[in-house]
Order: sequence, then C-alpha cells, then structure tokens
Amino acid sequence: LDTILVDWAVWDDAYQFLRSPSRSFVESNLNDRTVASLRLSAVAFLDPRGNTVWARGFNPAKGSEAPMPEGLGRWLAPGTPLSHAVALEDRVHGFLVLEQGVFLVGSSPVLRSDGSGPAAGVLVMCRALADTDVAAISERLRLSVLVHRADAPLPPEMEVAGAASLGPGES
Repeated sequence: LDTILVDWAVWDDAYQFLRSPSRSFVESNLNDRTVASLRLSAVAFLDPRGNTVWARGFNPAKGSEAPMPEGLGRWLAPGTPLSHAVALEDRVHGFLVLEQGVFLVGSSPVLRSDGSGPAAGVLVMCRALADTDVAAISERLRLSVLVHRADAPLPPEMEVAGAASLGPGES
C-alpha cells in the first residue's frame, strides 16, 4: 500500500488538486475502476490543517462507491497521526482495527512530482486486509499468521494452540 500511496502523493496532479479541487481530477483519477484496481476501501485528501477536502469509501469487490469504513472518520480528524505529514519521512502506515475488520492504512504528505514542498496536504489510503494479504505476510515471514480481532471469541484453531502452550494447572 505504501508504494501506491507515495506514487499518488508525490504527483503534480494531486498537488494541484489539493490547491484547487476539481471534478475533472476526481473523474479522471478517482473513478470506480481505478480505485477498484488498487483494492482500496477508502481514499481521503486532507488540507494542511487536516480538514477533509475530498473523501470516499469504495467496495473493491463490487468496483463501486460505498460508505467509508465505519470509524475511519475519527482517524482522519485534524490532529490525528494520519492527518498530519509535511515530509515523506512523516508517512504513517500500519494496521487499523475498525468495525468491519482489519485494514491496512497509510498517509503521506502530498508533494510535487519532484518531491518538493511545501506539502499541499495529506493523502490517506485504506485497504481491507484480505486473506491474500495475510497469506503474503505469512509467506514473507515464513510463519503461519492468523489475524483475529482481540475483542471477539477465539476461533477453534487458536483455542487449541493456546491450550497447548499452557503448562499443567494453568488456565
């Protein structure tokens, strides 16, 4: 996700869009087909103060606009880690647990194509963590990886593993 994020954020067209938002940029670059091909669940452009200039949710499986993932909005508010970046080194990327599940998320300052600033704002991209992503992480780590919400009951395979790791008399 970080590679796609930086490719879009360090781009004269995105820089100009934040300086002067236009329908033509959205129609040409943020259409359903393009966003679906990137497997994005949400895209947001924020101004330098962290206010939303443009944001949309998407359903990449259907290739169409959808509501923003529930709870993402509070992470896009001014003053949050995703809403403020002035240099490429300020990028934020990681996992975010929302109501619908686990998401890969990243934010980057929007700079000119040559990497110069000042930043016109911040670009945030969000992608639902799919089974294929977990498989890729497992392969890269050469470990079995299972992603599960900590606030939900354990799946059977984790209960067995957890019980096997306990010593006699431990619970």
